[in-house]
Amino acid sequence: MKTAKILTVLAIVLALGCLCALAAADTYGDYTYKVLDNGTAKITNYSGKEASLTIPSSLNGYSVREIGDGAFDYNSSIEYVVIPNGVTVIGKDAFASCSKLKSVVIPDTVDTLGDNPFRYCQSLTTISVSNTNPALATIDNVLFVKATRLLVTYPGGLTASNYQIPQGIRGIGASAFNSVKVDSVTIPDTVTSIGANAFAGSYIKSVVIGSSVTSIGESAFRACSSLTGITVSPDHPVYAEIDGVLFEKSTRTLLTFPAGKKLAAYEIPQGIKAVAPYAFDYCDIGTITVPDSITAISDYAFYESNRTTTFNLPATITSIGKYAFSYCSKLTSIKLPASLESLGEDAFSWCGVLPAIELPEGLTKIGGNCFCGCYALESIVIPESAAANDLYFVFWGCKGLKKVTLPEGMTVIGAYAFKGCKGLEEINIPESVTKINNAAFAEDVALKTITIPAGVASIGKCVFSGNSSNEEPLPELVITVTQGSYAHNYCVEKGLRFTFPASNLDWLLD
Repeated sequence: MKTAKILTVLAIVLALGCLCALAAADTYGDYTYKVLDNGTAKITNYSGKEASLTIPSSLNGYSVREIGDGAFDYNSSIEYVVIPNGVTVIGKDAFASCSKLKSVVIPDTVDTLGDNPFRYCQSLTTISVSNTNPALATIDNVLFVKATRLLVTYPGGLTASNYQIPQGIRGIGASAFNSVKVDSVTIPDTVTSIGANAFAGSYIKSVVIGSSVTSIGESAFRACSSLTGITVSPDHPVYAEIDGVLFEKSTRTLLTFPAGKKLAAYEIPQGIKAVAPYAFDYCDIGTITVPDSITAISDYAFYESNRTTTFNLPATITSIGKYAFSYCSKLTSIKLPASLESLGEDAFSWCGVLPAIELPEGLTKIGGNCFCGCYALESIVIPESAAANDLYFVFWGCKGLKKVTLPEGMTVIGAYAFKGCKGLEEINIPESVTKINNAAFAEDVALKTITIPAGVASIGKCVFSGNSSNEEPLPELVITVTQGSYAHNYCVEKGLRFTFPASNLDWLLD
C-alpha cells in the first residue's frame, strides 16, 4: 500500500512537471503564444518595446498563423510593424491603442480580420497591402475586405477633413471610424450596414444615412461630441430622424441623440417605446422627459448623460435596466414612479451629486451596485416590498449617506452593502436579519452605535472594521448585543466594543 501511494505521488509530481514545462513553452522572448490544434501558433501577447517591429514567422519552432484579439494592444513603443508572411488571421483590436503606431505592413496570406484591429491608433497613417492580396485591399490607406466589400479601418492619424467612402462598398465595420478626426463622411448608396461603434467617439459633425442602409449596430454614433444632427430621408424604410435625432421605425426606438446638439430640455417623442443603449452618451441636455409610451428604461439608456440635471419619468415605467443612469454626473433630480418594480445593477452608480431619491413601495428588485458612488445621497428608506434584497455593494462609497432605514422581513445584509459610507450615523438592523456578510459596514467611521438582533447567526469578515482588509474596529462604534447571542460572542472574538440593552444586565460591564 505504501509503495502504491509513493508511486501515485511520484506520478502526480511528474505530471505537474510536464504541465509546467508545457506552460513555460507558451512564452518565447517577448511573445506569449498558444499552440493551435493544427500545430501552428497564435500570438496572444507581446511585452517588448521595439519601435520598429518585424513579427517573427515562427516561435519556438511553431509557425505563426494568427495574431489574437488584443495581442499587441496598448503598446506605447511600436511605431512600425511588419506582419510576417504565413499569418492568416489578425484578431479584433490586435493593435488597438498603440499610440505611436504609424505604419503597418500586412502580407498576402492574411484573409481574416477581426473588428478594427487598429482601433484608437491615433498616429496611424499607413496601412500597406499589396495589389496581389486576394482578400484585402487598401484605398488611400483605408483598409477593406474584398469579398464582403467591408470598410474595416480608417486610420486614426489621417488628417483629411472630409472622407468619401468609395462607391461599391457595402458595409462599414464595427469601430471602423472609432475616435478618428475626420469632420464628415459621405456614405454611398451601396452601403447597407453600419457596424457597432462604427463612428463612436469620432469628430464627425454630420451624417447622412442613405436609403440603402438597413442595419445600424449598437452605439454606432455614440459620444460623437461634434455631431449636431443625423440626416435620414423621409421615405427611408427602416430609419427616421426627428430634429436630427435618429430612430428605428419598426421598434420605435430612439437610437442616437447627437452629442453635439445642445438643448436646455428635450422631450422624447410620444409613441417611442424604447431608448437604445448609450443613446444619450455625453449629450448636452439639461432636462430629459420620457413619454408614457415607454414602460422600461433599457440597459445603459442614459449612461453618461453627464450634463443632464433632471429626468422626468412617466407613471408607466416598471423597470430600469442596468447602468441606465450610471455616470450621470450632474443629476440632481429624479422621481421614481409608483409603478417601478425593478432597478438593475449600477442603475444610478456614480451619480455623484444626486442628493436624494425615494424608492417606491412596490419596488421588488434592487440590483447590485445600484447607488454605489452616489456621494451626495444623504438618506434612504428601503421599502418593505424590497426586503428580499441583500443590498450587495448597493451603497458602497456613499460617503454622504447619514441615515438608512431597512425593512422588516429583510434576512441578509450583503457584502460591502454600506462600505465606505463615511458619514453614516444611523441605521436600523431589522429583527428579521439572520446574516451580515463581509465588510457590510467597513470604513463607516461616523457610526457610533448599532444594534444587532439576537437572531443574527452569521457575521462575515471585517463587517465593523475601519479598513476592509483587516479587523481593526471602527474608532467610535459600540455595538448593542443580546447577552449570549452569536453577535455577543462575535464581538468578544473580534475585540469589538459592545454593550447589552438597558434591560439586559449592562451594569455587569462596568
